[in-house]
Amino acid sequence: MNLYREKLPRTAAAVIALADTTHQTTRALAATAHAAAGLERSFKENPADYELAWRTARAFVTIADSLVDRNHRERFAKEASRFAKLATKIDPERPEGYYFSAASAGLVAESQLAPGKSFQEAVEKPALLLVEKSPGYEAGGGLRILGALYTKAPTWPVGVGDLDEGISLLERAVADYPTHPLNHLFLAEAYAKVNRREDAVIRLRTVLRFPPVGEWGLIGRKYREQARQMLQDLSINP
Repeated sequence: MNLYREKLPRTAAAVIALADTTHQTTRALAATAHAAAGLERSFKENPADYELAWRTARAFVTIADSLVDRNHRERFAKEASRFAKLATKIDPERPEGYYFSAASAGLVAESQLAPGKSFQEAVEKPALLLVEKSPGYEAGGGLRILGALYTKAPTWPVGVGDLDEGISLLERAVADYPTHPLNHLFLAEAYAKVNRREDAVIRLRTVLRFPPVGEWGLIGRKYREQARQMLQDLSINP
């Protein structure tokens, strides 16, 4: 492992370039872990560097999201959360820290067998701030996270769920940021919950029309499979 780390770039700028290239061209676990090691080391040397902090959070979110084992997933998601929170403290006006705070909290919640209200609120708080400060970041990322949370979580008093509000937020995400496939997929899931079958089918078919290029080429496979399965469950030929 030490030999592996010795091959990492030494300057913060070079590590950031490596991390961005890795994120844009491959989400492979080994490559992302390699970049994460460099980011983490550089951040220790530059603890006030916002660019390093949020990218370290991004790398750990990518790692956590690729893991099947619940305990390992939770471990890396918590590391992502730690760096994302550091990022928001360094620069509370930038969006990246809030986005990865919400995303990492969601991964921590997913690792629980029955995530309670406190886990849900850990997702909700940074997502609300992201919508307030930068609703367009990641093509409606805050709207997408909040909408998915509200449509999936149990309602008060045991949870923060609000199906109507969740659908409204996801409809706004689709209307304002139609180029992100997950806005359509999450809205389709919400429509299916309230038996809006035809509306769900429209969204699912939209998901499947996105070409597998760019980021969608890297992450889209499992979501396309999910969309096809949902269409089958709705007795529709994809």
